[in-house]
Amino acid sequence: MLRDLGKPNIDDNNNIARYMATPEDAWGVGVQPTDGKTTIITEAIGNGQLGLGVKAPALDVATPLVLPPAIIVVLQVPAMYTADPARPSAMAFAIKDMFESHAKNVTGIDTTYTIDPMGDLTLADGQNFQAPGKTKRAAVNPAFTFTEITGNLYWNIIKKWITDMNHPDTYAIGANTYVNGGWTMSAYSMTIAVIQPDVTQRPERIIDASIICNMFPQGTEGLGVERTVSTMKPMERNFTFTGIQQHNAYTKQIGKLIMEKLSMHQLDFDWAPPQRDIWTDSLSFAGLELDVSDRHDIYPRGEEDANRNVDPNAGYAAYKESAGKAGNKQ
Repeated sequence: MLRDLGKPNIDDNNNIARYMATPEDAWGVGVQPTDGKTTIITEAIGNGQLGLGVKAPALDVATPLVLPPAIIVVLQVPAMYTADPARPSAMAFAIKDMFESHAKNVTGIDTTYTIDPMGDLTLADGQNFQAPGKTKRAAVNPAFTFTEITGNLYWNIIKKWITDMNHPDTYAIGANTYVNGGWTMSAYSMTIAVIQPDVTQRPERIIDASIICNMFPQGTEGLGVERTVSTMKPMERNFTFTGIQQHNAYTKQIGKLIMEKLSMHQLDFDWAPPQRDIWTDSLSFAGLELDVSDRHDIYPRGEEDANRNVDPNAGYAAYKESAGKAGNKQ
């Protein structure tokens, strides 16, 4: 169950000192425990980092930032696939699983800020004096790469999504469903959260997070049909999407809440059951949440349980019981 983290700590985003090692959040970041307290051993501000001479203590806060792969979570699928919330269509499940779990490469989701220099005052030596003008976020164009699988699944999902938005023979909505309300963005697009965790994958320590909405595919690319004698080829699919990025203190807070729900820092595939019934009666249990969050109900493991004292037989029995109850709901 999601824990309310309260309103965002604005200082966390606007006070540069909050990015450095501080007593309240410094465990494991440039500190050593002393008599039950956390004591700063280095501070990035005020200490020379790799400066003149060897300053060994300063090396700690000069540790390079290593970014693990970003985590993609589908927050909303097109409403045309959830016209009946109690019975989401197969496309709703497919989209959530496809983009959360199956994409092997995702680009065009980075956050970039630029500022336009303004002014046209020419100095005596010919240089131009400029002042800061409008700040902009760079446009995003999320691009997903998949290794196609038997049945041409990914290409067909995107092709169906496109023709459901606008059929090439009629120029009308091709989805065989009634969409409540107008033909608005939520009817045909998806929304994702892009979360950049640190190496611990702990919710409270994520680097940042953004929300990208109004995402719908721009095309399928070619099916790949050709004939070259004596040659066969594996297929790789690349799909580019539109997108509008939102990035601020609140999107980072949303990222923390999602990561707390997923609890990926507790995930341990060594204790995972060998198979799982993915056909549940709620879309919220598709994709990553099924892989990660639900696992903890089957094999709970405490934060400090380094020995992982879990009885796998008892866990699997609980899993079979929960799977049977889920099947009875269908």
